[in-house]
Amino acid sequence: MNADDREAPHAADQIASALQRHPPKLDDLARARLANMLGALPPPAATGDAAESPSTSRLGARRWRAGVAAVATLAAAGALWWRATSAERWQPAPVSTHQRSPASPPDAAGTVNPQAQRRLVQLEDVSLTLLGDARAQVNTTSSSTEITLTHGTIELEAKGRGRSPVVTVRAGELRITAAQARFAASVQGSRVQVRASYGEVLVRAASQTTTEVVTAPATREYELAPSDLGRKAQLTSAPETRTTQTKLAPSLPQVEAQAQAATATGATSSDLPAGTETAPAPPRISPPPTPTPTPPPTDDAASLERTYQEAEAAIASGDLSSGMRLLQAMVQRAPRDRRADAARFDLARLADRTGDVQAARRWLGEVLASGRDEIVREPAHLMLCRVLMREQDGGATECLRQFRREFPRSARDGEILAQLATREHASAGCAAALPLIEEYLRRYATGTFAGKLRATRAACGERPL
Repeated sequence: MNADDREAPHAADQIASALQRHPPKLDDLARARLANMLGALPPPAATGDAAESPSTSRLGARRWRAGVAAVATLAAAGALWWRATSAERWQPAPVSTHQRSPASPPDAAGTVNPQAQRRLVQLEDVSLTLLGDARAQVNTTSSSTEITLTHGTIELEAKGRGRSPVVTVRAGELRITAAQARFAASVQGSRVQVRASYGEVLVRAASQTTTEVVTAPATREYELAPSDLGRKAQLTSAPETRTTQTKLAPSLPQVEAQAQAATATGATSSDLPAGTETAPAPPRISPPPTPTPTPPPTDDAASLERTYQEAEAAIASGDLSSGMRLLQAMVQRAPRDRRADAARFDLARLADRTGDVQAARRWLGEVLASGRDEIVREPAHLMLCRVLMREQDGGATECLRQFRREFPRSARDGEILAQLATREHASAGCAAALPLIEEYLRRYATGTFAGKLRATRAACGERPL
């Protein structure tokens, strides 16, 4: 057990005690349904006894490395209480709403300022990772999450179920939104960087009427500088860094922890008010930096990208058969290209969506047999296990075991471990299940399935550790 795991229960108790002394008015959000990795398709039905109902699901304590500091901050604000799982989220659960005064400074109560190198926070439909000394203030509503980023780098995964944005990041006068995407936002001095690794991210300055669409994989940089009219900003979009178009596949690469250094303007994050409500004057457009020459894509690469775009457009319009035909053409034309595995995964998802389970299993098997990119392999393996459990296939348990062996540091480890323990108890009894139950309770003592697994352990006649 690492230091974070040992600190989590103690910090959670302190937070609960502080909130009892200073009770905030908590607003339970509606439970979100179980989302697929992309969130665009309906989730499979809950399988196994370990899948708890939304009414009883509760997220476990986050890993609070700065537990005491967090308690003091939360008690002073009396408005924010997160209880989020450590590396697991089988069923989404409510997140309390944090309401802040518009005049609150960036470092007021409710600000997340982790000292750890990485800090993951699970919200409704949004996964937020803060890197290093990132400073961000988080506010939640029943339908979206708003994050005011004043310094550093954050990574986000938006898991919306439609086209409506579920997360908004405010960096100076920039408003960055996404519905179904994985991206990073960074504020370093006067420079803001947006790096999209999957999906589409919309970027708009408060003083402009147009919205820029950043389509993954791509990077944009924006220059923020104080204007003569007060705390306003000017916006400059730097040339994008772009390789291929993989919007359909669940590309989940780790985004760089640090963005480029601030430019020589001398502006700092304190010059840029976060979340200001005043309408800025039209920005002065400064010349973009000189772009770094990049070689044009080859004919084959450009052709594959166009085919992918055509497939996406067909699927978005509801023409699934044409979309699948185009994806199959990609696989046949370039079976060893890394985009082919992304296409195979999308074909599996579409086949499962249309009820062709055998085709879905075949495509997933091809990804696992030929895929070299863990970004695609992990969600493909997870989907295969869920399909097998849903179909009550005897290979589901071994699929779960293999997932844990191949992806030991997966964010889904908790739910997989709970499913394994439940299935072993049902098929082989207490002797097979107890080691898995004990492992879960050691690693995820306040996790979503902890209560259910403790009850199973008690039924087996084992005393708590």
